[in-house]
Amino acid sequence: SGQVLLEMHYDNQLLKEDIEDSSGLKLLYTSELRQHDVGILLIPHWVDFTHIIPPHADDYRTEAFCNQECFDAFMDEAGEPIHVFADLLHSHLLGRKMKTTFIRDGVETVLAQDDNYDFNLQYIRVLDEEVIIQKGDMIMTECTYSSAHLNQAVYGGPGTENEMCESILFYYPRTNMSYCASHPHPLNILSFAGVEEIDYSFEPPASVWGIPITKPDSMANMTYLDVVESIVWDQDKAQQFSQHLRQGRFVADCGFGGMETFGTSQYRKESDFPRPRVPAAEPADICSTSKGAVGTEPLIMLTFLSFLTYAVLCTL
Repeated sequence: SGQVLLEMHYDNQLLKEDIEDSSGLKLLYTSELRQHDVGILLIPHWVDFTHIIPPHADDYRTEAFCNQECFDAFMDEAGEPIHVFADLLHSHLLGRKMKTTFIRDGVETVLAQDDNYDFNLQYIRVLDEEVIIQKGDMIMTECTYSSAHLNQAVYGGPGTENEMCESILFYYPRTNMSYCASHPHPLNILSFAGVEEIDYSFEPPASVWGIPITKPDSMANMTYLDVVESIVWDQDKAQQFSQHLRQGRFVADCGFGGMETFGTSQYRKESDFPRPRVPAAEPADICSTSKGAVGTEPLIMLTFLSFLTYAVLCTL
């Protein structure tokens, strides 16, 4: 017989004493084994200092994608496409809009979308119709933030005051892939401020913030974080930075998981940012929340999934 452990994380910054919680799990079981096991696939921006939200910016956009070469390798192993039936979009306090799309034969299609994202109202979106993702497709996550009220940049991290950009897909049949992530190459980021060369191996160090600058000579005594923190941001500079990143190189990574192998990277390569030949059309209704119906069940394990994602990405 197995065991189920439910771990809850509470945020009570006002130290209220009259709060009661009735959270729990509803477990359903059957004596008839289902045909397929369900899998969860994370499509996140890497959760570290490569994820930068500049201050003084409205509608600042970042993207992450699942590299096609990596995805195809897992599809070959599975021998069949996957059926996506739900999606959880997740960012933190600065998030305003989120979208999951996939590109097939150059045409981008929206899988799930929230143009009124609220950190305090997060849930799994159950799609009206299952979406089949097959070999050759490329999945993307797009996040739009508002930091106009801030005076300092916000970086990717596990805390509420940090940021994330991730799509969590629920699908079947389950494959060995557990995450498929990306982030701008550190030199792509730093070249915006005039950096020409860095001391960076393709197997990144534990923290990118300490990567040393080697060229130009005038910046040779600086680190990654020194350079980023020296940028004077405003709305125009932030939008230029967002465009700059999409023109440069990214690092793509994906891996598999299990009881003993969760978070094991199988693929890490430089990759170009994907550009659809036909971008996805904007929704006719700006209040639209997704391609499918919004699920009625709240996500009890949201905090667990967020920390699980961070743990995976930080242990590679």
